[in-house]
Amino acid sequence: MRAPLAGVRVLLTHPARTADQLDPLLRADGADVACMPLIEIIAPPDPAALQAAVDAAAEADWVVFTSVNGVEAFARLRDAPLPASTAIAGIGRATARAVEEALGRPADLVPVRADGEGLAEELVSRARKNAHVSVFAALDARPVLVNQLRTAGMRVEPVVAYATRPCMPPDLARTVASAEIIVLTSGSAARALADGLAGDPGLEALAGKSIVCIGPVTAAAAGEAGIAVAAIAHEPSSQGLRDAIRTCA
Repeated sequence: MRAPLAGVRVLLTHPARTADQLDPLLRADGADVACMPLIEIIAPPDPAALQAAVDAAAEADWVVFTSVNGVEAFARLRDAPLPASTAIAGIGRATARAVEEALGRPADLVPVRADGEGLAEELVSRARKNAHVSVFAALDARPVLVNQLRTAGMRVEPVVAYATRPCMPPDLARTVASAEIIVLTSGSAARALADGLAGDPGLEALAGKSIVCIGPVTAAAAGEAGIAVAAIAHEPSSQGLRDAIRTCA
């Protein structure tokens, strides 16, 4: 039986740690996979503020993570387990797995809808109205989660756990030209791709390519950058991306 992605050239643009989870799934499907990160994860602008928030996390009713990167940043700085009185929420299954692996306990809440709106809705239904919530997220995180929790009456402390910056490879245009499917897993990567292709031939370099996004937020950022999206993963995970990529082969 022919492999679903036999001979299809797929370009992964996210950091290697994340790409490592998707790469073997695609290769098992027969894909020819190239990894070219367009962003890198860096320390937040105020590391002292992050450390203080991590140290004080046990005082919160809920600690909320919006990405695997946020979990890892927290775990590196936390020198004691969170008490059972502090509940943990993760925005999706990958983040929940990171919580269990890095913090040694399962997440207490993983929303069905893996985005800020879905997490806010379920957290509002679970937490008391005036709960103290610490949200560990990226510097450029969408404010929707924090805003909805505050509107519901919660005391929310947004914490910048990490930042991202473009890491533009010199051979971007050549690598893009050789790919058939390009995978985007963040708005930052979508913007970096558009910026990296600015000039000649510009976004025309993406003509005939299938752009696959990990979720609707990333797809919206791609659209705003002028990038046409061919498919969106049904769930923000390696398996969801693999399924979306298969639809483009």
